[in-house]
Amino acid sequence: MKHNLLKNLALACLGALAAQAAPAPKRMNIVVLLADDYGWTDLGANNPQSFYETPNLDRLAAQGVRFTDGYAANPVCSPTRYAVQTGRYPTRAGLTNWLPGVRAERFREAPIALHMELKETTLAEALRPHGYRTAFVGKWHLGEEAKYWPEAQGYEVNIGGWSMGRPSSYFSPYQNPRLEDGPKGEHLTERLANETVRLLADFKAKGEPFFLQHSFYDVHTPLQARPALIEKYRAKAKRLGLTDRFVEEPQYYVSAKGTRQVRAVQNHAIYAAMVEEMDTAAGRILAKLDELGLAENTLVVFTSDNGGLSTAEGAPTSNLPLRGGKGWVYEGGIREPWIIRMPGAAHPGATSAVPIISTDIFPTALAAAGVPVPPGLLIDGKNLLPLLRDGTPPDRDALFWHYPHYGNQGGFPGGAVRMGDWKLIENYENGSVALYNLHDDIGERHDLASAETARVKTMRDRLHAWYRETGAKFLRAKEGGPAPWAPAAAPSLTVAEPADYLRDFAQLAAARWPKNHTLTIVNHGHSGPAGCTTAGIVCPFDAYPHLLHVGLNNHYPNAVIRMIPTAIGGEHAEAGAKRFAADVLSLRPDVLTLDDGLNARTKFDSQSAGYDVKLDYRITDSFRLNARFANHRGEITKIGDIGQPGSPDPVFMPRTVRFYTGVNF
Repeated sequence: MKHNLLKNLALACLGALAAQAAPAPKRMNIVVLLADDYGWTDLGANNPQSFYETPNLDRLAAQGVRFTDGYAANPVCSPTRYAVQTGRYPTRAGLTNWLPGVRAERFREAPIALHMELKETTLAEALRPHGYRTAFVGKWHLGEEAKYWPEAQGYEVNIGGWSMGRPSSYFSPYQNPRLEDGPKGEHLTERLANETVRLLADFKAKGEPFFLQHSFYDVHTPLQARPALIEKYRAKAKRLGLTDRFVEEPQYYVSAKGTRQVRAVQNHAIYAAMVEEMDTAAGRILAKLDELGLAENTLVVFTSDNGGLSTAEGAPTSNLPLRGGKGWVYEGGIREPWIIRMPGAAHPGATSAVPIISTDIFPTALAAAGVPVPPGLLIDGKNLLPLLRDGTPPDRDALFWHYPHYGNQGGFPGGAVRMGDWKLIENYENGSVALYNLHDDIGERHDLASAETARVKTMRDRLHAWYRETGAKFLRAKEGGPAPWAPAAAPSLTVAEPADYLRDFAQLAAARWPKNHTLTIVNHGHSGPAGCTTAGIVCPFDAYPHLLHVGLNNHYPNAVIRMIPTAIGGEHAEAGAKRFAADVLSLRPDVLTLDDGLNARTKFDSQSAGYDVKLDYRITDSFRLNARFANHRGEITKIGDIGQPGSPDPVFMPRTVRFYTGVNF
């Protein structure tokens, strides 16, 4: 018996030691390869007749999944780069043009944000707290000042990322403050690949999971390449008998003359050489992953920021059969090469026609890393891992684009929505629309709007609801000039008393208030104990739950309810915050999250109500409470903001509070 006991103890010890020695599951690494101005037909895997040679990217496509209907979030670079970093549509941030692009034609362009705000949560910032090393190599183009560059946005390493959207030259000296010059004549694309290969070796040596984004400057202008490669493609074009051929398209800009010349044949030797330089660099990065034994545990994404340059700005490539190019909301401006290679994907070498978009990189990368989306963070992208593993498409009904600008490429300011095989385009100058069936007409040549009026209405209503949801901005009149078209303003109603809220709201509901329109309710007064009256105006706390119930349960399954106060702080503001939280909790949302500010004074424990999230109201700064209802597809948001920043103790300094309650249908 003693022998057996000793034996059992020995086995138990060995088991414990084995358990301690067992390696922890490896966390997946993430590599994002983002090309610049690289068109859908520029990739050999998409276009077997392509003039360009892309053996390394074609090999990646054979190892991963190639998406035939993959999109950029915008037809120009900076907004799409914002979408990759944040998983959000750039319209939400007002970052809807390349930076700092400003141009007027018939009308003034929409206002534009000039940088990605530091308050945005980037993919690097989401991964770093979970032990990921982060590095950025190449083009950034998301802010003029250094305080907005990658090292301020979660990246430990930044090589080559700064304000400019194009290199001064593809040969050293580079005149780039985040990239030391190499020997004179060193090639930029090769140099950046060298840097990435070095970083991969460093990550491997340290044994830590990593996220690396390599953003090529290629194939953006200036059109430059090494002479030997240029000569190679000149000889190839001559051998194949390829000569320049252009087709004419109409001009949209009042400042332009004649017609636009669109390249109909891929034969540009310098552009072809630049494509090969980029493909070679991608091949070196992929080969290094193989050499280091990292490929088997690394998610690799390759795509581009916008369509190929075949527009009024220049036409070194042809996007045909796609219409338009960079700067256009036609397919040529937004449909991109897309390849995702994921270890464990069901069918390597498969193609998928499921529409995906730049915003999807953020949640897909987090899911691959086993990292949750940060609490309270609103993103638009969808996790694509189920699609990669078993073909389950993401749960969404539409993709959207919004470009209220006159770019350098001659395109009209416009928006678009894709639902299934159908795509609707809206011209922001005059509000005209065109409808295309992309399955039958990928070149968008046959406008079916007049024959599909019901579909046009459905899709246009969906697009306009998205405009309102994201705060889309539109063209402005020139001084003394006519007003441009804009979406119809949502109907609104302003009342002051809770009784009026309920009475008028009920009347509107009974009258079948149009879906996707807005009811705005305003209350002005001082905050005080719940239900107080100051200056004859009743604080509207009591009305909130009634409005929420009506909004979510009475005809409006897509309701979005926002309550935006300016809190005065102190016990009364705390009481109001608690009251609001209790109202929201009474509706039993499926998900409840909070994104709050600093200097907590009030805490509301939602765990007692059956939720995992503790609401921490920080009255002296901004806070946002989100409650999502899966069964209603609705959202409730409350945003607070201080009235007097910098006060010595702003929590207990009374000041006026305004309540704005908007209920969107």
